[in-house]
Amino acid sequence: MPSTPIRISLLRFATHDFGRALRIWRQNSEALDILERLASEQAKSLNSSKKQLAISVVLAFWLNASRNTLDIKLYLIDISIPSVYVNFALSLSIFGFMIASLNYYIIGEFVRVALNRMLKFDSPWAFNTLIEGSNAWNSTLISQFRFFKSRSTHRIALITILLVIFIPILLIVSFLFYVYIKNIALIYSSSSATSLEFLICISGLLLAASPVFVSIIILIPLKFDKNSRFIRWNFLFPLHKRAGAYPQRASEWRDL
Repeated sequence: MPSTPIRISLLRFATHDFGRALRIWRQNSEALDILERLASEQAKSLNSSKKQLAISVVLAFWLNASRNTLDIKLYLIDISIPSVYVNFALSLSIFGFMIASLNYYIIGEFVRVALNRMLKFDSPWAFNTLIEGSNAWNSTLISQFRFFKSRSTHRIALITILLVIFIPILLIVSFLFYVYIKNIALIYSSSSATSLEFLICISGLLLAASPVFVSIIILIPLKFDKNSRFIRWNFLFPLHKRAGAYPQRASEWRDL
């Protein structure tokens, strides 16, 4: 009889694998050293995300001015870059911004897992303030569930604050994609669908949009089948063997 499919998100798989890696790290490192390195990597992702977003906005403003070339002067050298390549640079910046933001979120999940398993502490923002304080403001946006429980007014206030923060970011990203797609239309109107410029733009659009699809896929629970063969022979059998016993159902396993 086939096993019942199990729904698991790819993010959950990632946190599980991180938990396995964490056990190995604990054998050679102290808990605070591990958390400090995680906080450092998360800060790097956040800084990279900010830089890429700033570059993307500057490029989008320039492209929105509908100029044909970007003129750059380097000492005695004048460089003119066609707008199609500036458009592609915008796609690279959007890609870098969204990947760094996704990396920041996933490392945040790893920090939560590490804190809970190593120190039995459940507030990553509060703990990380002593290691890397640039995100200390996030500690004020935690819904209370310990000795005090958040009421509807507090929860609504938290949701409102998060919307005030994230809606402008969403609008900025939408503006970036709008400018990029508008320039693709302009390039297509002056060339053809098989031209090198148009193909470069389409490649850039797919590249810029790929983190969105990755984010959706890793968060949606997908169906998986239980790998009975691996569980029996690669996991259970070695456990019995180390204990000096032979699995009682090994003969049945061979027949399946």
